[in-house]
Amino acid sequence: MQVFLIVAIVATLFIAENVPASPIAGHVGVRLLSAALGMASVPLLATAVSKMISRRLRAGGANVRRLSRLYRCLRHAHVIVW
Repeated sequence: MQVFLIVAIVATLFIAENVPASPIAGHVGVRLLSAALGMASVPLLATAVSKMISRRLRAGGANVRRLSRLYRCLRHAHVIVW
């Protein structure tokens, strides 16, 4: 995990050194909305996955082994989104 953090920091520094000095013009609302949606996607995905898995477990009759594999796949998707 630390390797990813180091890569992210180096990439951020590289990008910061190579961007133009002028600010990006126009459509502040679109940029703000896209940033908010990007930040909200992680907890929303976690909430959706947990609700889906818990409902299937409470409903009974579900194959627990198959459900645990599905949970692992969805957990990996959550890590990727994060």
